[in-house]
Amino acid sequence: MSYPDLFKRALALWWRTRGLWPLGMLAALVGSGDYSTGSLNFNQTVSGDDPSDLVPPEQLEQLANNPLLRTIIENPIPIIVGFVIVVLLLSLIFSLIGQLAHGAMIRMADRADRGYEASIGDALRVGTARLLPMFLISLLVVLPLLLMIGLIVLVVVLAITQIVAATESGSNVGATVFAALGGLLLCVIPLFLLILVLNIALSLFARIAQRVCVLEDRGPIASFARSWRLITRNIGNTLLTWIATALLGAGFGFVLTLPLLIFGIPAMIGFVESGNIPWGFVIGGGIYSLLVTVLLGGWLTSFNSALWTVLYRSFLAREQTTPVPASYAPGD
Repeated sequence: MSYPDLFKRALALWWRTRGLWPLGMLAALVGSGDYSTGSLNFNQTVSGDDPSDLVPPEQLEQLANNPLLRTIIENPIPIIVGFVIVVLLLSLIFSLIGQLAHGAMIRMADRADRGYEASIGDALRVGTARLLPMFLISLLVVLPLLLMIGLIVLVVVLAITQIVAATESGSNVGATVFAALGGLLLCVIPLFLLILVLNIALSLFARIAQRVCVLEDRGPIASFARSWRLITRNIGNTLLTWIATALLGAGFGFVLTLPLLIFGIPAMIGFVESGNIPWGFVIGGGIYSLLVTVLLGGWLTSFNSALWTVLYRSFLAREQTTPVPASYAPGD
């Protein structure tokens, strides 16, 4: 099957299997969609305005004497620890819900492509049964990236430490700063490029590993090993699928960003001139971003799931019709 035919097959499957859509929206709602975005941020920097013109001194003094605020300032550790715990728990819950939705979409798309009835109830049952290995697959993708980011942070901290030490001692400050910044660039730029390549590679192998996990009932490591074999034997269609989903992502980003720019630029100009926060734009832009991310992002996420599942099934069909080389073990 040519790739255009494979893409049309996935599109037809997605269109007739409407149960995929709410599952994709659920994944997008909890931040696990393929096109999920962060919340709308608004930079409230004021240039040339006196803060006292925006907030009366009496309110500032009353705020400073607030007992709760003073308690937080004097003993911030429990608040910080509690905040971190809450964020981690919410991240874990959202991640589990997202992986449940992805597992259910994989099951539903596979059933529909085989010509069987594809119900949300059956899909959710299978997604629940494969929830833990699906979560571990996502964890295996994230951990190497976190380690690389941690390494970058360590390099930056070391460079800053060297600059501060040289500044305090007053000896060879210029040479130390030049060496620290040069070494920082030489380390950070390759690490950033490595993170980019690693992220793309891991995301590609994770796509097929998720389908192996759900549809072949394998563990995380075995799913990645199976994914490696399937992708390396079908690298062309895999890259074409990645390009197709990247183009969809670019279109989604355009739809999301263009209206925000059209209304946001005048709002920012008005904010700089008057110092008044454009709450209409902030609230309206936040609602718009949420709706587009959940609705449009959810639809695209469900289509991506159908596309990668159809691709995976084409790998299996090709595997069954292609003689296995003698170098491969029977279990491969």
